[in-house]
Amino acid sequence: MLVMRDDLVVTQGAMNPLIRGPRSTVYGCAICATRIYVEYARSPVTYTLKPGTLDDSSIATPQAHIWVKRKHAWVTLPSDTPSFDENYDIERTWPAESLARVETALKRNA
Repeated sequence: MLVMRDDLVVTQGAMNPLIRGPRSTVYGCAICATRIYVEYARSPVTYTLKPGTLDDSSIATPQAHIWVKRKHAWVTLPSDTPSFDENYDIERTWPAESLARVETALKRNA
């Protein structure tokens, strides 16, 4: 789940970098090491948040399912949500409002 970096607020506990790599850093709970979000170098204004870590994951309605060619056979995806075997073209898939928010944040951080 992509979230704007400025919008992510950790309300309990402390985050530690768990895995550092040249393209990404995985952050998680400093006590139990549960992975919470990933910071990608190629995306300086968003994080990839693990929605299962939210107190209320119902606020995270999927806009698309990606990498479905790797899903387990027993996982059933809703037919009214776009699905992609691998990744998707952000420009063609994301809502215009979301693209505008990212573009504004990129300009602000430039």
